[in-house]
Amino acid sequence: MKKKSYAEENANKNLKRALPILFILILFALFIGLYIQWMFSFRDSLLLLSGIIIGVSFYYIVEKVLLNRFLPPWGKYKGFIQGAAGEIDVDKALKQNFKEADLILADVKLRNYKGNIDHIVIGRHGFFVIETKTHKGNIICDGDTWFQEKKRGEKTELIKINYSPSKQAKNNAIRLKTFLNEVYPELPIKWIYAILVFPHKQSEGNIVHVINPPQECEVFTSINDMVERIKKGKVTNEITSDDLSQLEDIFNREQQNKK
Repeated sequence: MKKKSYAEENANKNLKRALPILFILILFALFIGLYIQWMFSFRDSLLLLSGIIIGVSFYYIVEKVLLNRFLPPWGKYKGFIQGAAGEIDVDKALKQNFKEADLILADVKLRNYKGNIDHIVIGRHGFFVIETKTHKGNIICDGDTWFQEKKRGEKTELIKINYSPSKQAKNNAIRLKTFLNEVYPELPIKWIYAILVFPHKQSEGNIVHVINPPQECEVFTSINDMVERIKKGKVTNEITSDDLSQLEDIFNREQQNKK
C-alpha cells in the first residue's frame, strides 16, 4: 500500500508533537547543570535535596508525559510495523483476485468516526469490510471475547485483549452501511459482511483457537481462505460499473476531506 496506515500516521504526528518537549528538556537539563555547578560549593544537603527533586521531575516529564502521551513505547511501534505488514499482504491478495470487477479500498477513514477500516471490497460478491490483526502468539476466541497468551518470565499467562477484534470488524460494517446509506442511497444494501483475518498464524504456538465463533463476523487465519470466501458471495441486486465509479469518487473525496 502506498498510503500510510492510520497507526503510522498517528505515530508520526505524535513524534512531531514531542519534538518541542524534547527541546525544552534539553534546555532544562542545561539549566540544571548550571544550577548544580552553582550549588555544589555551598550546601551538600541542599544539593542532594535538589537532585532528588530534579530526578523526580525528570522521571515524571519523560515517563508519564513524553513517553505515555506522545511517544508510545517501542512495543507499540513494533506492533505498527507488524500490522502494516499484514495489511500489505491482504492488500496484494485482494488486488490480485478482485481488481477487474470490484472496488477495493484500503485504510479508509469515514466522517464522524475515529480510526480506520483496513479494507473494503464492494462488487459482484457483495459488500465486505476486512479487519487485519497481527497479534503474536496463541489467540483464543470465545464469541466476542478474545485472549492472548503472553510470557511472564517462565510462566505463560492468558491476557484479555481490551478491544475485541470481532466487535471492531462488526462496528466497521455498521459504520460503512450508515455512511453509504447517507452518501449513496440509490444503492440498495442488504448486508455488509464483517471479516477478521490473522494472516500470519501458521506455526505452532502462533495459532487462533476459536472456542465459540463470534456472531456475524467470520474469522480466518489464511488470506487464501478469506479470498475464497469472498468469491463465494453473491449480491441479489446487481452493482453496476457506474455504481462502482460513483462510489470510488465518493470515497476519494472523503479521504481528501479527512486529511
